[in-house]
Amino acid sequence: MNNLRKFVLPDSTPVLSLLLAVALLSGCTGTTTSSSGSNSNTPAPGSGVSVKISPAGADVRASATQTFSATVSGTSNTPVTWQVNGVTGGSAASGTISASGTFTAPATVPASNTVTVSAISAASSSATASSAVTLWNPMPVLTSIAPPSVPAGAFAITVNGSGFVSGAQVLLAGAPLATTLVSATQLAATGSETTAGNYSVSVMNPNPGSATSASQNLQVTAASGGGNPPPNCAGMSLGQGGSLNGFVPFPSDSLWNKDISSASVDPNSAAIINFIGSGIGLHPDFGSGLYNGGSIGIPYW
Repeated sequence: MNNLRKFVLPDSTPVLSLLLAVALLSGCTGTTTSSSGSNSNTPAPGSGVSVKISPAGADVRASATQTFSATVSGTSNTPVTWQVNGVTGGSAASGTISASGTFTAPATVPASNTVTVSAISAASSSATASSAVTLWNPMPVLTSIAPPSVPAGAFAITVNGSGFVSGAQVLLAGAPLATTLVSATQLAATGSETTAGNYSVSVMNPNPGSATSASQNLQVTAASGGGNPPPNCAGMSLGQGGSLNGFVPFPSDSLWNKDISSASVDPNSAAIINFIGSGIGLHPDFGSGLYNGGSIGIPYW
């Protein structure tokens, strides 16, 4: 009330003058409101706008995706801006995130394998929510072993597949072999096995997120070069659709085991195909039936 002033009015002062004095007193109190109101679409800090992100945390393998969602409360203006480690949209090194909240992990796990995904309210930049994402190495996939059969003793194999990283190990029956990373799709491994038999081969990627691929069998034949490990031969089946069931009837260095997929085409190939007929396919007839009372097909023993 420090702004009030004492007015002494003579008895003859018109009523208008009295009203003017009251008006002046009212103006001096500072209670008059501005005619320009605040923007209700941009809440000020503390206005009650909040953001909730889901999931609150996630483990994501390299190059894999994870979908996040954000719920905004306290305003009808619900869109959010997505960031990874403070960068809108993220980056190739730490992972990217779309405008709809789909996070894509980087192809290679960085040294610091934890990143932060954030959702920032469009209504109030002070309203945010974050989720910690732990980046894991990819799941290794084993597609083939070359050669598929080796003689007993020291051996070297090439493992093909995908998702291989530095530190990946080729496992023989669960035991690690000396392994060299050739590329993300190939590993070279050496080892030794003196006992003939079938041995599972798999690939294990290291931490973070260590994981092991499905396995394939490596055939180890007798050291003499011609024998085969029992009892696999007893598992062979005859007739059409018969199977060797993993039995390898020839040593690993036999021409029957030679990969000819990249060999040059025979110069008479066109003439031979024309003679046989281009619509007739070749297939192995391992004991596929009888002809004139005798078995037909390629014999094996």
